[in-house]
Formats: sequence, structure tokens, C-alpha cells
Amino acid sequence: MKRASCVRGGASCLITGAERGRLSPRREALLQARIKDLSLRLGGTPLERYIAQLHAELEAKGISFKPQCYLSDEWGCPSGVPVIGLPFYLADPDLLSIEAELGGSAETEAEILMYLRHEAGHAFNYAYRLEVKFGPETPGSPHLVLPTDLSDELRGRLERAAITAFRALKLRDYARIDFRVSSRTNEPYLLEVNPNPYLETQCEVAMGAKQRGLGYEALVQRIVDTAARRHGLGVGRGATAGAPLREAAPAPY
Repeated sequence: MKRASCVRGGASCLITGAERGRLSPRREALLQARIKDLSLRLGGTPLERYIAQLHAELEAKGISFKPQCYLSDEWGCPSGVPVIGLPFYLADPDLLSIEAELGGSAETEAEILMYLRHEAGHAFNYAYRLEVKFGPETPGSPHLVLPTDLSDELRGRLERAAITAFRALKLRDYARIDFRVSSRTNEPYLLEVNPNPYLETQCEVAMGAKQRGLGYEALVQRIVDTAARRHGLGVGRGATAGAPLREAAPAPY
């Protein structure tokens, strides 16, 4: 669950000349500054209070682990490291307003706490070396499969529910919608909506696309082209026009 910033180069959000023209000289200077030159700190900002609330919630559940936090270019927990990165623009009111103006929105207090709790789960996993979900597959451990025995009725319900969730949450370009299916009743339950899932070659999104006949390079190109069309830009050479890719129904565990 990561959200890229519009106020730093290399992010996924495109900024047009017209949008840049709306900025005052002082805010334009902020946009051009290097992160290390902004003298940003967690201390003394609302982020300090949100982090303290996260730690208090963990303490209330009997969890002594309190993940350290730092300012980064996006939400995230580095692989194998039990720390949480928060977008740097959240530490400065001016940068936050630029993000909201150019990106269309910025995180609310409720969303900041939601992302903190989500990343805390990853940090906890790394701190205690829990490998049930993320570790190497061993005999008897959970492993990822693409089901081939789903009935047409169940597959249709999953796909319709995934599309409904995608549209209801106003997601764009691609997402991964996770379900669990009851082994007793065969009833599907929506588990999680990941609006920006990772895109490794062996990840669920890539595996689902491959099952649908779309290779990894074509998948990435299609995501880029879908975003480019939304911004009125040209698409890549050899790209296939059409609606954003919908991933195959996730495997029930």
C-alpha cells in the first residue's frame, strides 16, 4: 500500500506546464529543492502524534515492538528492515498543499493512520522474522497457486466483485483485489484492495496476467500506456489500446 508523491521528480504523477504555472515563486522553489536541503523533521509535526498513536495501539495489544519511522519519498517498509518510511511532504504544510493541489488529493489523518498500521505489519514481520507469508516456500508452508478448478459461476462473482471494488474506490490503471473463499460454503469474501501492488516478475499480478496471455513486459507497458492515455500523452510503440488491465481472480488460500 504505497502512495507516490507528485512533489518530487521520478514519481508516478505527471505534472503539466499549466499546473506548474499555478505555483507561486516561493512554492516553485520548494518544488525544485532537493529533499536533503529542506531541513525536514518528524519531530514537532502532526506525524509525531500519529506515530505515538500507533505505538500506543501496539502497546495496548501487548506488543512491545515499536517500529522506528523516517521520512522517505513514499510509504513503505524496506524489504527485510523493520522500519517505516513516510512521504516527506507530510512533514511540511507547504509541501502538503502542493501535493494536494497538483496530485488532486493528499492523505487525511485517517489515511495516515491506516497506512502506518499497514506498514507496521510488514515491520513486525521483519522484526520477528515471520515467514508465513513472505518467506521461502517449504514443505507444508502456504504457497501461491493460480486456481484452475474454480467454477464459472464463482469466477464470475469474483471478477464482478473485483471490478465493483476497483470502481467504487476510484482506482486507476491497475490494482490487486484479494479474496478469501470459504472451503465450507464456497462463499467469497473481499480481503484487501491493493491500489499499487508490487510488480516483480513472479508476483501475483504478473502471474495472473501471464495466465491471461499477457507477458511481463507487455503488462508493464500496458500499465504505462493506460496512465499516459489518461494524461493525453502518446502510448508506447506496439502498445495495445484498450481499457486498463484487470487481473485474474486472486487465488483463494
